[in-house]
Amino acid sequence: MQLELADASITACTHPTDIPTGGAAVPIEMCQLSVTVRVELNLEVLQVTVTTDRAIRCTKGSFLFRDVTAHSEESLQVWMYPGEPAIPGSLVVTVFCSYTSKQGITRVLQREAHLPLRLFVKGCQPSKEAQHKITLSGATVTGLAQLFPEFIPEGSAASPSALGLQSLLTTGGDGRRVTIVAAKNTNRLRVQSDDLAMLSMVVECLLRRVSGAIATDDEMRKEPPKARLILSGVPAVNELLRVFQIHHELRKELKLLEVSCSCSELSSLQFNSTVMLCSCFPPVD
Repeated sequence: MQLELADASITACTHPTDIPTGGAAVPIEMCQLSVTVRVELNLEVLQVTVTTDRAIRCTKGSFLFRDVTAHSEESLQVWMYPGEPAIPGSLVVTVFCSYTSKQGITRVLQREAHLPLRLFVKGCQPSKEAQHKITLSGATVTGLAQLFPEFIPEGSAASPSALGLQSLLTTGGDGRRVTIVAAKNTNRLRVQSDDLAMLSMVVECLLRRVSGAIATDDEMRKEPPKARLILSGVPAVNELLRVFQIHHELRKELKLLEVSCSCSELSSLQFNSTVMLCSCFPPVD
């Protein structure tokens, strides 16, 4: 059993979302994820499940195949896109493939893919100051143009020393941005932002890209992989607890609004029912 993933196609999103688009300079896009399952044995049941962060939507999350023959392939394609006006906690897409043989033996395979960062952010002017700062040191990378080519204009004479990324998930931009600064004389990258969710998403992507660049460099030099990345300046736990508290209070307010709306609809329904009932009887002289 082999499970292969491929993500390449990016186009304008044609599916409904809850993200406000009024005044947005950049439209919401979607990415196609292709899954191919190569089967070596006769299978009773084959199920493929695609899971991701709740802020990201998938056109179809589960596929079921029955009586799959040996030495065959099953392929499927889904579209992934931002669905909520919230920063996702991770851009990782996990695909689970569970299958049951004719002998009743069940196995599960798991593969991961990463959604393109450009689905959620756009390039913007870097910020000089920010509340939260994380430093990544030991990264033997030539520049930001090699790490984030999709946000660097083509034909740029040199790699910039700073890159700004702004969220696409809010109307007109609300200042939720991240700035990545590359040191001139040392192998350091500083990531700074006032928003912890944005900071987390970009740091996750940066770590993956830097690690990939280091692995490629080691492979070219025929060297064993080395752990060279050091993170410093991670935000204090108190900041995270404050964000959780704000989220909890907002959920409580939302619940109260839902209950209030439900009560209003019930009262309106009872009033209309009473009016209709009275209209069924003629007035008494």
